[in-house]
Amino acid sequence: MRPLVTQDDIETYLIEIGMPFEEVAEGIWRVDNEVDQVPNIFVSYAPPLVLFRLKVMDLKQVPPELHLDLFRRLLELNATGMALGAYALDGDSVILTEALSVEDMNLGEFRASLESISFAAKQHYRELSPFLSAPALA
Repeated sequence: MRPLVTQDDIETYLIEIGMPFEEVAEGIWRVDNEVDQVPNIFVSYAPPLVLFRLKVMDLKQVPPELHLDLFRRLLELNATGMALGAYALDGDSVILTEALSVEDMNLGEFRASLESISFAAKQHYRELSPFLSAPALA
């Protein structure tokens, strides 16, 4: 049986991928994908998983009357526009999230998760940003 990926392995993966990162807490890194211009992807080592997370928007910036339309679009994107991860709500934040098992993860899968989140954030920006700038309905 192959050994589980360790916290040191995650840091090695981050170095090998070459994206700027910093450890912000024990087992938690903030990664900036400068190539795709997607900052603040958080990677957490939480065995049996490695969690990837990116805040997409603050729900408080979206007029409440548009929440239903936004949630519907996020669910549609989960079904059609997400390779591995999913959109989710965490309090008042809309996030992109993904998880990999430390049991069988490798560098290629780790890189694919970072790139998948970056790609989705960049690809869906045009569709989701109008919710932020939409005028409140009277």
